[in-house]
Amino acid sequence: MNPEQQLIIQKNYSLLTEEILADEIADHLYSKCVIGHDDLQRVHVEKTDKDKARQLLDILLYKEGAFEPFLEEIKSQRPDLIPCLTDKVKERTLKKDVKTLAELKELQGGQLLKAFQTVKVLEVSAPMSYTSEEKGVSQKLEVLIADTKDFADVLVYDLKKFSHFKVGEVVILSDFEKRLDGVLVVTKVSNVFSTKETVTVPKGVMENAKKKEDCTSVLNASLVPVQSTVSVKGKVTHASRTTTKRLRCNGEEVPFKKLKVKDSTGSLMVELWRDAAHTPAEKGSYVSIHNFTKTKSSYMNTKFQKPVLSNHSSKAKVEIIRPFAEISDDEEVMYTEDASGLLQVGRIIGIDDLSIYRCCLISTCNKKKVETDFRCPSCREEYTLDSAGYAGVMKLIIKHENEMAIFTDCIQQLLESLNLCTDLQKKDGTLEMLKAILPIVVKFSFKKDIISTITKFETC
Repeated sequence: MNPEQQLIIQKNYSLLTEEILADEIADHLYSKCVIGHDDLQRVHVEKTDKDKARQLLDILLYKEGAFEPFLEEIKSQRPDLIPCLTDKVKERTLKKDVKTLAELKELQGGQLLKAFQTVKVLEVSAPMSYTSEEKGVSQKLEVLIADTKDFADVLVYDLKKFSHFKVGEVVILSDFEKRLDGVLVVTKVSNVFSTKETVTVPKGVMENAKKKEDCTSVLNASLVPVQSTVSVKGKVTHASRTTTKRLRCNGEEVPFKKLKVKDSTGSLMVELWRDAAHTPAEKGSYVSIHNFTKTKSSYMNTKFQKPVLSNHSSKAKVEIIRPFAEISDDEEVMYTEDASGLLQVGRIIGIDDLSIYRCCLISTCNKKKVETDFRCPSCREEYTLDSAGYAGVMKLIIKHENEMAIFTDCIQQLLESLNLCTDLQKKDGTLEMLKAILPIVVKFSFKKDIISTITKFETC
């Protein structure tokens, strides 16, 4: 697979491991000579469907020409997954010759960049542990780079590339991703070249790179993607006492403190770990929080997890400051949650085509697409042109969560909350009405880029 195709698979890795029947796909790809007999056996020998799927995807990621045959089998097995795998790669992948970091900053985020960037490494953090569903416990590196025009933050997730990033070294980057918040991401599909080129970083660029970020509002901080780095300032309306918490990655017990910080736009929870937990911030204090990472709360029970800011970065700092505005202590529902505390809030800024297909009406079949003879491939129930159901799938761009797929029940849930017609047979009219009222502020929940609930967000 090429880097763009690898990025699509990696983006949907968790979804695919949950949904595909790897044995059938592996047999198909073996018959097409895409994978060899040894690869086939490596898939079949795994005990669970999820492990089989992981093994197959790991094999295919580095097989030349494997993407199209894989997609062909997915179309016949799970057509509902196709929208997630047929992103318009050319629109997400920039091949333009961008020569400087200043030019790079002007480009839209959320895409893979093939531009070659010759940069100097200014700062490198110690490797930091993080936990993901795909990799379990792994490590990442935070790097500050600069060239003759500007600077940028880089996150390195490929352990094999850590050795390239040393303070004072010059490297050439390509095939990296630019996130919506401007951070550059280096993964397995990225290239990092050692070079004898030299980069002289001007004093002004160096000073700007070392400066603290300007603070944004709590509202803006709540709308950035998870893992984004932000800085805010506000009034502490709640402060817990300093306790200890056990880290899930290694079992270490570290100091911990929790704050609720409010400004004129809303409030947000802040978690302070290690030395930061001893900050003497109490209710009524004004604080300035720099380079904190938007993440999820430390509760193991996902029911109680909420978006928070945490000092995961080595650059993170929290300071007590003088009051800068009159901010009340009144409690309110956090802007990124509904009253239950479980839903995100975001803006729908783009809508793709609405794909309609005929489906089975049996609830256990989950709107399975009927075959050309109007027979359900799962339960074998027979339908006619008039009796088969209608189902749909559509892609949305919710700022700032990138592209997400939305299926029949959630499409109708959204339309109903907007007081629009929920009849999916009237596809063209539905699309036009949705596009006419963009952007749409919604509260929603999701899993692996699939919307699970979504309704219009009603402001008080």
